[in-house]
Amino acid sequence: MKMIIELPNHKCISWNSIYSTKHWSVRATLAQEIHELVHLYICQQYAMKGKLPPKFKRCEITITAYFKGKRRHDISNICEKIYEDGLVMAGIIEDDNLNIVVGIHKFAYNDQKEDKVVIEIEERPIKYEWKSYGPKDFKEVK
Repeated sequence: MKMIIELPNHKCISWNSIYSTKHWSVRATLAQEIHELVHLYICQQYAMKGKLPPKFKRCEITITAYFKGKRRHDISNICEKIYEDGLVMAGIIEDDNLNIVVGIHKFAYNDQKEDKVVIEIEERPIKYEWKSYGPKDFKEVK
């Protein structure tokens, strides 16, 4: 199963904008706005289809940022955490720990027609259940 969420006309949030000497309350407000934006676009995309959005038990997330103009951006400054937390708030993933989100990937492209962010969530199967910390102690889950 795969889910794609597009946030049109949205400039990707960077770590620099979050930690550029802003007070914690300003950062908290920004985070809340992004969480609500993700939730809103999920609701809109699925309401138009007349369906409920899927829920993922184990997944990988890909964040793709599209930047208008030719200004240089550092891919390491893309703040994927704020979008991941929005998925938790929207109920798409239960939590953002390693048991649920097994990987996060980031891509970015300059010189695009508009600023936007695309979030892809792809389900990953649960293959093994670990009983202890040794590799010989695993059993396959069916």
